[in-house]
Parts: sequence; C-alpha cells; structure tokens
Amino acid sequence: MRHYLRRFIKDMAMGGVEVVPGVSASLILVLAGLYARVSGAVTELDLLVLLIVAAGCLVGLLVFSRRLKLAVASLAWPHPGSLPCRPIPTRNGCR
Repeated sequence: MRHYLRRFIKDMAMGGVEVVPGVSASLILVLAGLYARVSGAVTELDLLVLLIVAAGCLVGLLVFSRRLKLAVASLAWPHPGSLPCRPIPTRNGCR
C-alpha cells in the first residue's frame, strides 16, 4: 500500500508539471525513476499501474494548475492597458 501511495505522489508531480511549458511527463518519469516501469506497463497493458499513473496525473494536474493560476494572479501587475479608461474633465464637459 505504501508503495502505491509513493507512486501516486510521484505521478501527481508528473501531472502538475504538465501545466508548465517546456517540461514533459517523460522527463519527470525519468527523474522519479519510473520511466521503465511505466513504459513496461504500457507494453504489457498492466491496468493497475496505468490506473495509478492516470489518477495521479489527473489529481496533480487539477491541484497544481489551480495553485499556479492563483500564483500567477497574485503576481499580476496592472499596466496602463489594463486600467479602466476614465473620462478627462475639460471646460466643455468630459471627453
């Protein structure tokens, strides 16, 4: 059970990295030491391993994409193009 939980957490990291441009899931599998095991599961159609990988990726994608969205939103600086246009008072009214 502990082995599957550890694999699930690694798969969550793989799914979370999918939202970052330029980083592939294969790279995360290699870094986590799961590439041979997952590619072997695809070849042999080991559904238990593939189900754990799919569930971990899905949960990781949902969790990390939400966190990334919140982080990017907190770093958003207003720039002149994003500010609302306010009328300029003149002698003849507003323009």
